[in-house]
Amino acid sequence: MEEEIFQNNLSLNEHLREYGCGILASLHVFSIRLTAEQLNKMYEALLAASAIDKDCTIQWIPFTKMLTSRFEFVGIFNEGYLTKSNEVEVLQFFNPNNGFKHFVAGDGLGRVSWDPIPNSKTVREGHRIGKRIWKRS
Repeated sequence: MEEEIFQNNLSLNEHLREYGCGILASLHVFSIRLTAEQLNKMYEALLAASAIDKDCTIQWIPFTKMLTSRFEFVGIFNEGYLTKSNEVEVLQFFNPNNGFKHFVAGDGLGRVSWDPIPNSKTVREGHRIGKRIWKRS
């Protein structure tokens, strides 16, 4: 298994470094580990298929279908959604001090299990505003 790549890895393209938290957090919950080179190629493929835009805004259904058959995208939910035992979650945080949003992998109980930017300011100073949920296929 490849070593996990964080968002600040200088081998990633500038778009993944700046905006790739949702992609990296999703790969984490899917248990997909890629090298920086593979991530950059994946970014180009997702972009070409319109599953993301250049700033990594994700179209969740086509994004998921391109990356895995082991999970099916369920939807976008508010922070109060209770993740079921057959589901995985990516959490979205908002920092009111700077207006930034950031995605992290959740533990199924609404807590951070992995952050694409370790100890990120948005998680430290912000609060959870939503979840992206997938069920295991």
